[in-house]
Amino acid sequence: MTRTAWIVGADQPRLLAARLERRYGARLRRLARAVLKAAAGDAPAAAGYVDDWAALTDDLLRLVQAAQPDVVFRSSDGATVVVQAKGQPIRLPAERLLVTAPVAPVSGWVASEGLERGLGLSLLAAVREVIPGAAPLTPPPGRYAAWTTPDRIRMALALIGHAVVERMTEARASGGTDALNRVMEIFGLDRTETARLFGITRQALDHWRRQGVPTERQAKLTAILAIGELLERNLRPGVVPGVARTPAKAYNNRTMLDRIAANEQMAVLDQVRQTFDWATPA
Repeated sequence: MTRTAWIVGADQPRLLAARLERRYGARLRRLARAVLKAAAGDAPAAAGYVDDWAALTDDLLRLVQAAQPDVVFRSSDGATVVVQAKGQPIRLPAERLLVTAPVAPVSGWVASEGLERGLGLSLLAAVREVIPGAAPLTPPPGRYAAWTTPDRIRMALALIGHAVVERMTEARASGGTDALNRVMEIFGLDRTETARLFGITRQALDHWRRQGVPTERQAKLTAILAIGELLERNLRPGVVPGVARTPAKAYNNRTMLDRIAANEQMAVLDQVRQTFDWATPA
């Protein structure tokens, strides 16, 4: 068992809370203070809470990556990619865990463990929900004590919720564009070739690059990026564009890009993975 295995496997809340405190004590205390300030109507404190929540989320995901590098990894543009049970890599949207920030102060974990420990356990439970095979965390049953009055709790939730929406709105303006640009770089694609991969016009591609890649196209983008990065890691520098454009018998005399354009990217990804499971770098 690795030193970070507890992040996905341990199921004793008190032990987990102690580990989180040792590693992230200062940040957890800052989160708790920010919630109390937000409850008093401090909007900047609510925004700071959301920023710290996002930063702690990133730190926890890095620990998960260390514990299970075959399940969680970072793409070259910094996005978190989770490999699902069927082997499909899925980019984890930042908002998937960010939206848990407003409800954490009223979670069962906070009610049973207090703000500082409870916020940490609440986030860890949310992180485990998106990791295949991770042990689930459920708050213990029993009587819970509120940390302040109902009116102040409502104030905190409203301000934190508003801060989350603002952060998500800003992030969506460039959602997926880094990954898209990275795909174009790895495969040496121009606008026409990139648009063909996704079955869209060049004008639509330009819109994606300005406004972000639509959610329903993120899975394909992630798979293409995974193919490109596998090739780039295992082949000589500069040869990926040529390899992707070379017809192959295994592809019925089509190219890798042809197959991706035909929405066969998952099959291509599986074949590329199998190739480098046994082959040495070219």
